[in-house]
Amino acid sequence: MFNGNILLKQCRHIILRISPARIAFLRFILEGYDGLAVVSTINAEEGLVRVWFPPSSGRDVIDLLNELAFGLNNKQSLDAHEL
Repeated sequence: MFNGNILLKQCRHIILRISPARIAFLRFILEGYDGLAVVSTINAEEGLVRVWFPPSSGRDVIDLLNELAFGLNNKQSLDAHEL
């Protein structure tokens, strides 16, 4: 039997605040890299999203987010809170 909770416990996540209008773009880009990361929206009005990723993909996810930062938030880097 598949237990998604076990998989989530093995993953890491970061919470980002981005432009609310760019949430779909972020989801499209990250989920286009098959298995790299999954995006869930915490609060669409505030632009808060959670990005889940396996520990082995952490560096790739952070590098990609930094490359996308200006397009997501009009800043050179994202304000991320890793939990």
